[in-house]
Amino acid sequence: MFKAVRVLLKTAEQFSDVGHLDFGGGFSVPYQITDSFFDLKKFARKLNALINAFEGQRESETSYSFEPGRFLVAEAVILLAQVVDTKRTGKHIFVGVNTRLNHLARPMMYGAYHCIENISRSCGTYTKVTIAGNICESGDIFAKNRTMLMPKLGDILVIRNTGAYGMNMASTYNMRLLPREILITRGHKSKEISFSKAKYL
Repeated sequence: MFKAVRVLLKTAEQFSDVGHLDFGGGFSVPYQITDSFFDLKKFARKLNALINAFEGQRESETSYSFEPGRFLVAEAVILLAQVVDTKRTGKHIFVGVNTRLNHLARPMMYGAYHCIENISRSCGTYTKVTIAGNICESGDIFAKNRTMLMPKLGDILVIRNTGAYGMNMASTYNMRLLPREILITRGHKSKEISFSKAKYL
């Protein structure tokens, strides 16, 4: 992200009348367990140094903005799915769930990774499984050959970091219903919320 900031500032140096710079997005989210958290304080220190150097060469004031997007909401939402089927073939173990691509389209659209955990079990056998949705589409897959505690019928799987691209990209494709949305507040009270008139699962 700093490369983009440097390029934009370098370009802006050629224009004396620039009053505002929008650096866009690029704030990372730890989708995988091995991903590190974005260090906002470290980023701010480096950014201030770049901006101070930039402003030291100018007479007019410049304002700045960012578009943090997913950084603000991605980790705030999870998608819960119940295991409704398991199937073994010669090469794969398929785990069918009661959610689908119209609830979370990113894995199907461009192979996006979302951490998936079996929260119904704390111990057991770790196995490579393929998590499949319940629409009859070959692309309705949330994860391929993902290592996790072997799910059984009725288990609940949590699909993490769906806040930025979950309901925002959801649809009623194939006449399927939208997922329910449950808001959990700090006081541990919860309520169902709805932003559309569509029916829910």
